[in-house]
Amino acid sequence: MCNRKRLLAILGFLFLLGLVLMPRDIASVSADAEIGWFSEMINASLDCDAGRFSLACSFSSVNMSQVHFPDPVDFNDPHMLNCSSVVVAFTDNSSTLMFYFNYTSSVEAKNNADAMIPSMNSAFDITFVYQATYTFPYVVVHYSADAKSDMAAFLATLKTECISPDVQGFSEVLPTLFTHAEERTITLMAVNYTTSWYNTLVADYETAYPEGTGQHTVDILYYLGVSSLQPSSYSLMGGYYFSLVSLSITSSSSPITFVSCQPPETSMPYTSSGWFIPEKGPTDEISGTLYFGNDPSAREAITFTFEGSVIPELNLAATMLLMILVSALTLSLNKRRKMIK
Repeated sequence: MCNRKRLLAILGFLFLLGLVLMPRDIASVSADAEIGWFSEMINASLDCDAGRFSLACSFSSVNMSQVHFPDPVDFNDPHMLNCSSVVVAFTDNSSTLMFYFNYTSSVEAKNNADAMIPSMNSAFDITFVYQATYTFPYVVVHYSADAKSDMAAFLATLKTECISPDVQGFSEVLPTLFTHAEERTITLMAVNYTTSWYNTLVADYETAYPEGTGQHTVDILYYLGVSSLQPSSYSLMGGYYFSLVSLSITSSSSPITFVSCQPPETSMPYTSSGWFIPEKGPTDEISGTLYFGNDPSAREAITFTFEGSVIPELNLAATMLLMILVSALTLSLNKRRKMIK
């Protein structure tokens, strides 16, 4: 059930992202495609109340030579003419494929989507089965398939098939990204800009975070499964690297306070290297973003230390129940002692 909710949330987010990023000037998209507008991001979050840590690594480009669907999927196929976007997502439990069509009847949309299924099956080594057609402002054709048996190996394969080897940068973490994962999701999305397709690959996972009270250090490199991280040369724009690592920490049960970080802080985000941390607490939410600035060198330590409590709600409830039982037992023993006297 958790994977299904996460999948629906990711599908909704990526579709809305495609709409938000849809440019109004097609000519500007063509120009961006020529220079290869590229984005790479790592977004991590820690829910202290649930004791859950999640991390997502994403890559986007309007240049299909940099980020793209695996062969033999061809977005120049005539059946894709009125297709506004395609989203395919894989979880530990299932696989989902959706086509979004504009200016197309339900019947025509399904026929066009069906024509693309053989290449999708071949590209992902899977068998997608038709589920339903939905009519919203768009016509959505929905397919599903079984889960991939080895998500870590599948992600490593997608790195070589969907991301150009000269991209490097954050994509180097993909073969080890799921090292500490408990729940995994891989999503590919393509948005049609008429003259080009904007492609995005997102890999994310969740895992348990060690509980306790006091200082906690979130080691980003540990959760990526690598010893260092550096930006891709494709993310260099205006002299600065737009390769971002963000972390948010939330706690509603007790306040949290920022303690320290590596690399050190910066007061000039984007233009200089370091963590930018606008709120340091005590508070119920702290967030920070690591910028590379104009420094492309590898970072061998990316950590964020805070003071607070990581106590999952289930464990907290169990602790309270234990305290109630201990109190009841104590009262019972006291009454017996009085009766004996």
